[in-house]
Order: sequence, then C-alpha cells, then structure tokens
Amino acid sequence: MSDTSGTTLNERLTMANEDVSRQAITTTTSYRRSVVKRIELNHFSKIYLILYNVSIFAGFAYVYSMLIYRAIGRDSIYLDRGSITSVCDIVRVLTFTQFLECAHPLMGLVPGGPFVPFAQLIGRALIMIFLYDTKIQSSSSPWIFCLFVVWSSIEVIRYPYYALRVLKLELPCLTWLRYSLFLPLYPCGGLCENMVMLYCARHYEKNHSYQYMLPNALNISFSLAFCIQAYLIFLLHPTILMLMRYMWSQRTKQFAHNTTNNKMA
Repeated sequence: MSDTSGTTLNERLTMANEDVSRQAITTTTSYRRSVVKRIELNHFSKIYLILYNVSIFAGFAYVYSMLIYRAIGRDSIYLDRGSITSVCDIVRVLTFTQFLECAHPLMGLVPGGPFVPFAQLIGRALIMIFLYDTKIQSSSSPWIFCLFVVWSSIEVIRYPYYALRVLKLELPCLTWLRYSLFLPLYPCGGLCENMVMLYCARHYEKNHSYQYMLPNALNISFSLAFCIQAYLIFLLHPTILMLMRYMWSQRTKQFAHNTTNNKMA
C-alpha cells in the first residue's frame, strides 16, 4: 500500500510540475507576443507621425514660398483672384488635415490633450469656410496674404520640430525658434484673423446675406454678421491670450529643462 500511495503521489507531483511548466511557457510566449506587438505598434506610430509632420511641413513650405515669390514678382501684397483661390485651396486642405492632431492624443500617439490643437484650428477652419466666397477673398486680399504668411511661418518651424522630437533628436536653434517666434507671430496672426473676419461680417451685413430678420413666423432673428462680431469679442481674443499663455508656459519648461541638462553635462 505504501508503495502504491508513494507512486501515486510522485505521479501527481510530476503532473503538477508539468502543468506549472506549461503555464510558465504559455505566459512567457504571450508576454513575448505582446512585447513584439507593442514594438511593432510603436514603430508604426513613429513612421506615421514622421510622415504626417513632414507632409504638413512640405505643404506650408510650398504655400510660404509661393506667397513670397508672387509678392516679390508683383511687388505688392495684393494678390490676383487666381492666386488667392489657388492658395486658399491648398491652405484649406492643410487646415482640415491638421484636425487629425485632435485625435492623436486620444489615440495615445502624442502626449497632451485635444483641446489646445482644437482651439488653435477652429478659428482657422472658420476663416477657410468663409473664404469660399471669392468676393471676400478679393476685398481682404492684403490681410489674407499676411495671415497665410504668419500661419506658414509658424508651421514651417513647428512641424520639423515635431518630426525631430519623434526621432528623439533636437536642434537647439530650431527649439529656440519654436518657443520664441510665437511671441511676435501669434499677435500678428490674431490681428490678421480679426481683420479677415471683420471683412466677412461687413460683406454679409452689406449684402444682407445669411440673415433672418423680424418680423417672421418664428418670431426670432438671426444675423451671421452679428455672430461673427460676437465670436471675435468673446472667443477669438480670449483664445489668442490662452494660446499665448500656454506657449509661454511651454517655453519656460523647455528652456528650464535645457538649462538643467547643460548644468548636469
């Protein structure tokens, strides 16, 4: 009996050891697979972000060079209707493509949240929608030129900086431009956006476009021109101040981090 019970006990111990070994192998295999998947996903994310940043940079670099070339060639910032329309079409595509940046933080591709890029892009998107009207394009041509130059100047610095950051590289001069040029460019961009939107409001008010005035069956009134003016006062100006404060805080953190690294080196 003792021999039989001893044999049974040994068999149970052997089976238990085999089960533990199988579970360990399974766990190790699944862990390796998850690690490989994470590496592949991280590699794909880097490739996507680099291609995205390079593409947007190339688009705004083309817009910037085209504006400067035509302004020098014509010796004026008044662009003809064909030039304005072609530039607006390119900037419109770039602007709506940039809304992908609101999804990047939600997908875990980049740190941060979607609010800041959305706040920066919603005003641009509204302007690009209003600029479908060729009459507004012609009447606000100088301000459109200045606005697109400011936007392009910001983006030809920002997106190369982002692309290098994905690769964990840094150019000190590019970092300085990224966190310094916003000081003159953001207020200039806000002024140009304000003027273009005022031209839009005046155009709609003058032509009585997009108005629903009293008296009417619904007993309500609506004026797009009034909504644009309210947007400028209550949304555009506070948003510019908010973005300036945000960029200043980022500038302080970035330069403090660089100073600390230099001292440690």
